[in-house]
Amino acid sequence: MNSGYKKEFNNRARGRERFSPGTESLSTTLVHDHDLSPRECEIVRLVAKGLPNKTIAAILDISPYTVQTYLRRMFDKKQVRTRAALVAVVITTRE
Repeated sequence: MNSGYKKEFNNRARGRERFSPGTESLSTTLVHDHDLSPRECEIVRLVAKGLPNKTIAAILDISPYTVQTYLRRMFDKKQVRTRAALVAVVITTRE
């Protein structure tokens, strides 16, 4: 795990601070260009950083199964089969 994320993850786990993934402008762009929900944008952004479902779930305070469900739905929405393909489609295409 990236050391910055590890520190923020540990602080969040200890209740010291909230984790704030990514920038708001990227989230707005993804929602506008790709018809993704704000939560889907957060998940895609964290997937793009190479984080596994378990870590994403801990950061966003949701179940790893919920992360998996979001990913499955985005795979269907974007007609892709892998996390890498999802990130590539979201980053490189404009709808």
